[in-house]
Amino acid sequence: GFGSWALEDRASGEWVGRMGLHRPEPWPETELAYMLDAPFQKKGYGVEAGQVALAWARSALGLTRLVSFIHPQNAPSQALARRLGAKREEKTFAISGVTCDVWAYAL
Repeated sequence: GFGSWALEDRASGEWVGRMGLHRPEPWPETELAYMLDAPFQKKGYGVEAGQVALAWARSALGLTRLVSFIHPQNAPSQALARRLGAKREEKTFAISGVTCDVWAYAL
């Protein structure tokens, strides 16, 4: 019942990135997953799309919590998670052998 949305610049139609909900096996929780192309980072696209995704998860799906699994050295993703209200938890989750921090959003 959910997946990622393509993000594009309204003026140019240029592809900006993707954002959406993700929960493949063996994910322990539903993830707010995102990727923005480098030229579009720190320009508000992630915040705008993230706010819409969080509101949709709450209103349409009735979710009360989402997480983002973020590599400890991925400062841009950590900054976006913070701006969207996530808090880093004291636990990790390994994805394909890569240990990621768990950032939680209370909806």
